[in-house]
Amino acid sequence: MGVSPSPGQLTAMNRNVRLLRVYVTSLMLTPFLAVWVVYLTDFRELTLTQVAIMEAFFWTVSMLAEIPSGAFADRFGRKSTFLVGVTLEGIGVFSFGLASNFELLTASYVLWASGIAFGSGNAQAFLYETMKAGGRAEGYAKQQGRLQAIMMTSSMMGAASGAFVAAWLDLQAPVLLGAAFYVVAFVVALRLDEPPRDEEQLAAASSYLATLRAAAGFLRSHAPVRFVILFSIATGVASMTEWLLMQPFLASHNVPIGLFGLIAIPVRLSSVLGALGGAQIVEWLGIRRTVVSSFVLTLGGLVTLATVDHVGALFGVMAIAVAGAFRQPAVWAYINDRTSSSMRATVLSVTPFGMSASFALLFPFIGLASDEGIRLGFAVLLGVVTAAAGLSLVLWLKADAGADPPAVLRPEHVTS
Repeated sequence: MGVSPSPGQLTAMNRNVRLLRVYVTSLMLTPFLAVWVVYLTDFRELTLTQVAIMEAFFWTVSMLAEIPSGAFADRFGRKSTFLVGVTLEGIGVFSFGLASNFELLTASYVLWASGIAFGSGNAQAFLYETMKAGGRAEGYAKQQGRLQAIMMTSSMMGAASGAFVAAWLDLQAPVLLGAAFYVVAFVVALRLDEPPRDEEQLAAASSYLATLRAAAGFLRSHAPVRFVILFSIATGVASMTEWLLMQPFLASHNVPIGLFGLIAIPVRLSSVLGALGGAQIVEWLGIRRTVVSSFVLTLGGLVTLATVDHVGALFGVMAIAVAGAFRQPAVWAYINDRTSSSMRATVLSVTPFGMSASFALLFPFIGLASDEGIRLGFAVLLGVVTAAAGLSLVLWLKADAGADPPAVLRPEHVTS
């Protein structure tokens, strides 16, 4: 029989959840998001191929830092990891706004990418452990969906304001303005309370290398988790349509820069609605049908972008955004329920690690293809996602069908 949480535990849980929401709001309020590509191409006079090379470098750095930063979080704590990450990211963005040439811009990416790596996976682990400490672990997927919706709403507001600032002042101003919000996020992170974790499992994380070894062994022996991570990586690559290709797509259709942020609003709203409805979708369809549906919707969006030469093809970006928004909370809940506290952030960091590796590999090719024609870039991306996500989906469905339930894999969930 389960033990009900005390009023003090519930109060601590609610406080941490509220502060985490404020933290991600500050972190994601990025005014430069709607104009960063044209900032590089127009203000810094780089070619799209150079931008793609920079992005490949960015994601290579992120890839190299992802799993070590996850192990850092499992070994030294979630709060410390938040503080390190937001500091690195803030300095990186500020340097990005001041750098005047290709070499300095690329150097700023080292700090920026490292900071992002420290943040990825940590917020999901922090929220899950906070919910579990308050006796509400079963509500994680819904809370994660809400957190994701808050992040997307903040990003949407930042992008809309950033495009306005860029049109009013210049393309550099939104970048420098965005750096200020990292200071706010740092102050909020100082007020977070480290969530309690299982003592026996923390003993398994007695060393940094032991955490890495344990996570690697876990993934080798748990095929369902391994393949759902691969699927999440493969479909997540489609987000390149929004982060790299949407701005040059709009520019190719002669859309004024001042409207970039406004046009991004429907895309972000789609993500918000998908994230908020994610838990309900899983309840209606089940995890397997939810994952399959996200794959079908992602492919539909890519087909639209690759075949329709009209600004209305942005509905394809919206479809991809919705698919990712309702897929990720479900996948994170699936992984969390099958992973112990001693390696949770490390295992969760494998997805952004894989995405970073994929971006580093694909960005130069997508950039070269897009310089020839933006629809060619979308077509190359369609081929990659279809092959990689399709294969990993089939492997996951097969592995999940024969897997033990989470309670068998994780005895820590059995209470008395």
